[in-house]
Amino acid sequence: LANKAGFTLNRSHNFNKYLNYLIYNSRKQHKIIYDKALISDRMYRHIKSDYHPTKTSLLALAISLELETEEIYFLLQQAGYVLSESIAFDVVIKYLFENSQNAKNLFCINDILYELNLPLLMTREKS
Repeated sequence: LANKAGFTLNRSHNFNKYLNYLIYNSRKQHKIIYDKALISDRMYRHIKSDYHPTKTSLLALAISLELETEEIYFLLQQAGYVLSESIAFDVVIKYLFENSQNAKNLFCINDILYELNLPLLMTREKS
C-alpha cells in the first residue's frame, strides 16, 4: 500500500547528510541550484537543514543538481519516496528519466506534465 501512494516507510536518518553531500559535490553555487530547481532560497535552506521536502521539491532539486537517474532514485529512497507504477505523475517522471534526452530539463518536464494535465514540478513565481 505504501508503494502505491508513492512513498515508503523507510526514510533514512542520513537523508540530509546525503543530500548535503550531493550538493557539495555538485560544486555549484547555491543560488544556481535553487534557481534552477525553481525553489526559493528560504525553502532551499530549510531542505539543507533538517526539513523533509515533498517529492516534487526533491525531484526538482535532483534535476537541478544534474544527478544520474540511479542517483535520483537513491535520493528519493533515502527521503522515503519511490516513483510508483500506479500514479500517473510518477509513471511519466519515471518514463522521462529512463527514455528522454529532456529528462534533466525542468521546463521540458513541466511542459510535458502540463500537456498531460498533471501536477508540475516546483513552479514558484519569481518576483
